[in-house]
Amino acid sequence: VIEIEITNSFVIGSISGMKINGSGDGLAGATIGLFPENTTEFTVANAIATTVSASNGAFEFTDIVYGNYIVKEIASPEGYIIDYTAYPVAITTNGQVIEVEIVNNPIIGSVSGIKVDENNNALGGALIGIFKESSPESPLTTTTSAANGSFSFTNLAYGRYIVKEITAPTGYILDATAYPVEINTNG
Repeated sequence: VIEIEITNSFVIGSISGMKINGSGDGLAGATIGLFPENTTEFTVANAIATTVSASNGAFEFTDIVYGNYIVKEIASPEGYIIDYTAYPVAITTNGQVIEVEIVNNPIIGSVSGIKVDENNNALGGALIGIFKESSPESPLTTTTSAANGSFSFTNLAYGRYIVKEITAPTGYILDATAYPVEINTNG
């Protein structure tokens, strides 16, 4: 009796991706996971494999066996909103390369406040500035407090800032206090 062993190799493919911002620039530091197709909880612990996007935003999963999977961002780069999209992919032919593009938008926030006198009465007419923490000598922008004392700065990128009064209302002494604020959540 002659015995013959016939061996089949697995169909193997790969997934190449780019992690980019809204302008198409590559983003480093995103943790991306590869998951079985029916996954509903996307964590490092239940991923088949994970990788971190390189300085140009590139990431890759190699030697992926035939089947259906989900590619999903697990952690976004600092200063960016995570992309919650689950990207379904299927390795169906040997040598196949699947391209995935994951986009992150920057965290944008706002700062608002109220200008009051020592008796807690609202003060309009104060010139208020917001400064990058790293360059507190030159304001990014300024605003004047409204009659009800309110002021705000919008569309501020993720980061640390200082809010300072630049010019006090007529009849008042300048409050030279630097008020640190941080934009670290979107909204």
